Amino acid sequence: MSCCLTLACLIGPIIGGALAEDSAWRWVFLINTSFVTGAPFNVVLVYVPQQAQILLDKSPLDSGIYLIGYSAVAAAAAALINIVSSKGRIPFIYSLLVGCVVHTVGVGLLSTIATSHGFRATDIVYGVIAGIGMGLILGVLMLATPYIVEDRDLAIATGTVVQLRFLGGAMGLAIASNILNGHLAHHLQNILSPHELHLFLENVKSITNFSPQLQDTVKGFFAASYNTQLRVMIGFAAAQLPAVLLLIKPGQRQLAADRAAGG
Repeated sequence: MSCCLTLACLIGPIIGGALAEDSAWRWVFLINTSFVTGAPFNVVLVYVPQQAQILLDKSPLDSGIYLIGYSAVAAAAAALINIVSSKGRIPFIYSLLVGCVVHTVGVGLLSTIATSHGFRATDIVYGVIAGIGMGLILGVLMLATPYIVEDRDLAIATGTVVQLRFLGGAMGLAIASNILNGHLAHHLQNILSPHELHLFLENVKSITNFSPQLQDTVKGFFAASYNTQLRVMIGFAAAQLPAVLLLIKPGQRQLAADRAAGG
C-alpha cells in the first residue's frame, strides 16, 4: 500500500498535467490494462506448479510441466498476434478485447482445477485458454504503444507499461500469499499446535511428516485456498475489459499497426 501511495504521489501530478494538456496521452489507459494483467499472470506462474507439488506430490521439475500449456502458448500467441496485427492492420482494440475475454474465461476455468484429484486433460486445456488470452494482451500492449503515443513520450510510455505489469504482478502475489496463509492458519489452528503450525507455514513440504489422514485434511484446505486465490484473480482479469474500453476513440477509426490506418 505504501509503495502504491508513493508511486501515486510521484507520478500523479506528472500524468495528471499531461492529461489536462494533451488528450493524445490516451496511452495512460494502457497502464491500467498492464497493471491488472500482471496479477493473474504471476499468480498462475507461481501457484499452479505449487498445486501440483502439494496436492499431487510432484517434484518441482515435474510440476513445471503443468505450466507449459500456459507459458508456451502465451509466448506463441504474443508472437502470432504481432505478426497478424502488423500484416492485417487489425485494430489493436479488437485484439485486446478478445484477449481480455479469453483470459478472463481461462482464469475462471483454472480456478476449478485444485478440487480434482489429479490434473486432467481438460485442466491442461484451461491453461492453454488462459495462455492464449494472456499472449494476445501482452503482445498487443507492446505493439500498440508506439502507435498510440507521441514520439517524445515513447520511452516513458514503454517503460511505464512494463513496470506497471511487474507492480501488478507483485501485488497479485501478495494478495494470493495472504489468502493462502490466512486460510491455512484459520483452519489449522485447532488441528496443529502453534509451533507445528508455524513450522508448517514456513515450509509446506513438511506436510510429508503428517499422518495420511491429516495430509488429506490439509490438502483439502490447500485446494480451497488455491480456488479462492484464482477467483480473486478473475476480478483482476475482468478489470482488463473496462481499462481497454477506455482506449476506444468514439466516432473514429481505431488505431492499427499502420499509422495511416489509425484515426
